[in-house]
Amino acid sequence: MNITAAKISGKEIHEKYPILNIKWNYSHQIWDLNGYNGLNYNGDDGYYYSNYKDWSTEVVTDPWYREFISRNPINTTESESIFSTTVEGNKIMLIIYLKTYV
Repeated sequence: MNITAAKISGKEIHEKYPILNIKWNYSHQIWDLNGYNGLNYNGDDGYYYSNYKDWSTEVVTDPWYREFISRNPINTTESESIFSTTVEGNKIMLIIYLKTYV
């Protein structure tokens, strides 16, 4: 028997699961990198972002304090590092910016 997760939008995830870890923020914007339309994994606009300075001495956790392990460490030579996590089986885009943006 195949069980598939219901697809929910990034906005619905953000409303249903408020950010617990205040180092993360939610952006309703469409992520854009060098002209690449970075819609989140659900096909909707919006993503979670944080700044590298907030993680320099700590284990990185997602917006709900779940530790996520990536084969790629935070990239300190590029302007951002992109990671993902899941909520109810839906992938969520997480971006850690090297520089602090207002």
